[in-house]
Amino acid sequence: MFSTVFQEESLNNQEKLLAEVADLKKLFKQVIGSNKNSVPASTTIWPLKSEDDLSNAENLIKDPRAFWNEVFNEKFCSNSDHIF
Repeated sequence: MFSTVFQEESLNNQEKLLAEVADLKKLFKQVIGSNKNSVPASTTIWPLKSEDDLSNAENLIKDPRAFWNEVFNEKFCSNSDHIF
């Protein structure tokens, strides 16, 4: 009896969590889409391969706008089921 009630409650909770995760993914993708339109295209070539590349990237991301541009760049975020 207890096992059945526990299993049912667990399945209900799992269903609720899956719905919340789907909602969060949808919201996250909307935020990514809105930020992509407000920042210029990425100027950094990833991955960084030299000390000069690292130095240039460090200088670039000191500006919060440039930082978020790199975070939301299509190279890191895709429209797949994966967030990143």
